[in-house]
Formats: sequence, C-alpha cells, structure tokens
Amino acid sequence: ESLKLQLQALGCTDVGVLPVGLDWSHLSENRAADQIKAREALGVQPIGPIVGYVGRLEADKEPLAALEAFARFKQEFGEGRLLVLGEGSMKSELSALADALGVRQDVQFVPRIEQTSIWKFYRSIDVLINTNRNEIFGMCLLEAAFFGRPVVAVSAPGPNMIIAPGETGFLVDLG
Repeated sequence: ESLKLQLQALGCTDVGVLPVGLDWSHLSENRAADQIKAREALGVQPIGPIVGYVGRLEADKEPLAALEAFARFKQEFGEGRLLVLGEGSMKSELSALADALGVRQDVQFVPRIEQTSIWKFYRSIDVLINTNRNEIFGMCLLEAAFFGRPVVAVSAPGPNMIIAPGETGFLVDLG
C-alpha cells in the first residue's frame, strides 16, 4: 500500500495493489518452533547465523557477490552458514569460489522448493542477502519481510522502495 502511495505521488494515476499470495497457514505463532522444524526439513545445521540467498544463479543476479559477502562475514564473525536457493548456469562457479574462499563447508545449496513450502527456507534463515545491483522489484525481499526476516540488500530501485533501513533491513553499496 505504501508503494502505491509513492507511485501516486510520482504522478501515476492507475495504480492497484495485488496480494503476493503467501500463505500463513503453514506457520504456528511460535517462530522458534517453526525455525527448528524448517531447519530439520531442509537439513540445515544451525551453526551460527544462517544467511539466505534466493535467486537464479546467473550473472545478472550477482550470486558471486553474495558468496564473497558471506566469506567476509565469516572472517569477521567466525560462524555462520549460507543457504542458497536457486538454480542456474553459475552453480559450479559458485561452488568453486566457495572452495577458493575456504567456506564451501558452510554453503548449502537448497533444491527447488515448491511455493507451498517456501516458508521452510525463510524460517530457516536469520537474514536474507540480495546483491543484485539492478533489482527493480525483488519478490524475495517481500517474502523475507512476510516471514519476518531482515534483508541486507544492495541499494537499487526495488530494495530502496521496499526496505525501511534499520527497521526491515539495511541497504549497502557494493562499491
């Protein structure tokens, strides 16, 4: 609804709001219990913070930048895991870079998840990272917010409209 108001303020007159279509019915009110259940379902070892990445593993989505950011995070904080949800031509390159950066044992590729089970991914993670410099919308940003997960995203048109810095996540410059 706030995006609708922003678009109207920019002069757009025919603006509507469509529901995203995410379903709460799979979740309990106990987020900790949901997290345990979700991590077990995906085989995620809860060693430190769990960082999530969602997107096609293609150059325009910049998954290598997400992996490099995770490696810097690991250097700084010591523990953590990266869950990667996505398929694409760069999967082998991502695995090779994880080896080269010394974090392969902390990176887990999640097989395709049906939309009805997407909650398992988002409830498994502690934070979502989005490194796409050209993101114009970012469905994964909305999904993360829906499931109460903060987002660290590269400043780009979509994240700039969706993320409330310091409240729902953080915007960063990739440099």
